[in-house]
Formats: sequence, C-alpha cells, structure tokens
Amino acid sequence: MFDGPDGVGKTEQIGLIADSLRSDGHDIHLTRVHGGTPIGELLRDVSLSSVPRTALTDLLISQAIHAELAADIAARRAAGTTCLVDRSPASMWSYQVCASGLSPEQAKPIIESDFALFDPDLLLIYVARLDVLRSRLAGRPGSKRDYFEGQPDAYHQRVIDGYRQSAELFGGVLIDASGTKRDVFNLGIREVSKVMARKN
Repeated sequence: MFDGPDGVGKTEQIGLIADSLRSDGHDIHLTRVHGGTPIGELLRDVSLSSVPRTALTDLLISQAIHAELAADIAARRAAGTTCLVDRSPASMWSYQVCASGLSPEQAKPIIESDFALFDPDLLLIYVARLDVLRSRLAGRPGSKRDYFEGQPDAYHQRVIDGYRQSAELFGGVLIDASGTKRDVFNLGIREVSKVMARKN
C-alpha cells in the first residue's frame, strides 16, 4: 500500500514501480483504496464532492469502500497476483483525525480493523514539505481541486503531520518524496524489492 498527502506524487510512483515489477515478469494489479471497485468508485465520487458533512461521515464512507476493495484484493492475491494499492487506511488517520478533528479514540479501532482486512505486506508513506506539495498540485495540467485538495494550508500541514504519526501507529515506512522522481523511485523500489524477495 502506498500513501501520502495530496500532491506528494505517490500515484506516479506506484505506476513506475508497477512498470518495473511487470518488466521483471510479475503479475501486477494496480488499484486504489479510495475506489477500486464499481461501488467503490461511486462512493469515491460522493467523498470528493463538495457536499458538507462531518469527519465521521467521511470515515464511514471510506470504510465502506475499503470493505469491498479488500474482498477483491484477497481474491487476486489468492490467485498469485501482486496488488499495488494507491492509498491505505492510514489516510483516515491523517485526514479525518489529524486534519478534521475526529476523535482518535473513535477512529483508531476502525482504521486498525481496515488494515486487518487488507493485511498489507508493506505500507509506504510518502511525505514532503507543504511548499513542495503546493507547487506540485499547482503544476498539474487542467486539474480542478477536489474537496480535500481545496482546503487551506493549515489543514494540509495537519495532514502531513498526520501521515508522519500514522507511520508510527500502523507500521509504515516513511519515504522522503522531496527529491527527483528517480530518487524517490529508488527509495520506494528498494523497500518493495525486499518484500518481493521474501515472498519468492
């Protein structure tokens, strides 16, 4: 599972890692936690809409998406496919708890339950400074900011801090995403290769 704040470049990095693993002959399925199945994609549209709601509502929408996706991933893994997943339940800690103020006591058991559903072999959390993230978001061609991307800088700083916390809480490996695309790829593929070597 690959996670990190908006603009950190994790989606591009997952694509690069998927290409590298496929070139080595691995059967790769690339998907995303916030979507990933037909019902999940519909719920994703709801989550990214500008409709006002509570942080708990966001958390529960995410939980519903996760339940469906985890079942799909389990079936693929049982068939021998390696699944690379864009985002993880750690995003709920960063966005709903740290950025939006949902009670940690209320959220943590739900997040831990979702991680148990996915049972990931590896959780990579990409982080960078706020100015780096803002610059990358601004450079996206023709992109319209969604509900989360459109929040103020203070919100996004809390998200970044939340991801650093989540690495400790949920066993993630922090990846410094401030460098060049190639530098960040090298950091990520090194961690992924360790897992692939253990599994083969």
